Amino acid sequence: PQSIFEQKNYGSPHWRSFFFVGPGWAQVPQALQFQTVVETLSFGPEAVADARLDIGPSGSSVLFRLNDAAGAAFSDFTERSVGLEVTVRVCGRVVARAVVQDRLGGAGVLPANGIEDADQLAERLRGDTGCED
Repeated sequence: PQSIFEQKNYGSPHWRSFFFVGPGWAQVPQALQFQTVVETLSFGPEAVADARLDIGPSGSSVLFRLNDAAGAAFSDFTERSVGLEVTVRVCGRVVARAVVQDRLGGAGVLPANGIEDADQLAERLRGDTGCED
């Protein structure tokens, strides 16, 4: 089944919330979430096309790539968020905070606390394990 992208406005002209919903959404709520003071962008695991461990000179991280629809939503979100601090959560756990410098495409890098943490983040992003595991 094709995922649905829906916009929800909660009454304030400055607060918009976006959700990517589709199969598996109820089982893994907000598997990947980006939040600024004015907007939240949330994805279920079906929106993640790929997530994998990366070990570089600065330590372990997770490289992720979103599917086309989610990538476009993420790109638009980052364009609207330039200059704002964004909090990144995976299954409700804060994994990063950064100020958006420029519009991003449909991929990114999440920092991790070692190889085991990076593996667990990647598994949750792909939907291999649920948020409650």
